Amino acid sequence: MTVKNGLIEWDKKLFPENLFRQRLEKLQSLMREQKINLVVIYGDVTESESLAYYTNFKPYYFSAILCVPLHGEPVLITDLNQRVETWIRTTTFLRRIIFTKDYADAIQAFCMSLDILPQKIGILESDIFPHQIIDKLKEKLKEVRIVDVSDIVCLLYTSPSPRDLSTSRMPSSA
Repeated sequence: MTVKNGLIEWDKKLFPENLFRQRLEKLQSLMREQKINLVVIYGDVTESESLAYYTNFKPYYFSAILCVPLHGEPVLITDLNQRVETWIRTTTFLRRIIFTKDYADAIQAFCMSLDILPQKIGILESDIFPHQIIDKLKEKLKEVRIVDVSDIVCLLYTSPSPRDLSTSRMPSSA
């Protein structure tokens, strides 16, 4: 396993909260068009570009999943120990963080907390998303369609803002 070196901080002048909120609003608009109730985005020590694009959060030696509902605030789910919650909160604007050892259970619980149970869940970059989590989700949420949304979400990245271009904070397109 690779461990990232260096300090991860949030430069709020370079990457203000409203930049991330605008990105999430564009994603939610696309979700409305595609009739997707929830998008999940995985990130770990080697693959965190998309997670960082929407949250500024980059896992060091663990993993995390961002759950973006069609309506409402996203939630970050991580397998990190809760003792680093203060550090996580200094690197992202997200208010709700769930600490778990079972991602599928946490995603299912988040789905159950929504006003309506999702009918379609989109996975961004399913090629890096751990398949055991996807398989377990399919078992737990049998009535929910789980689809890869990488091809449609990448359309949001075709017109980067000048800030994105100047700082190269674009997620990789896989």
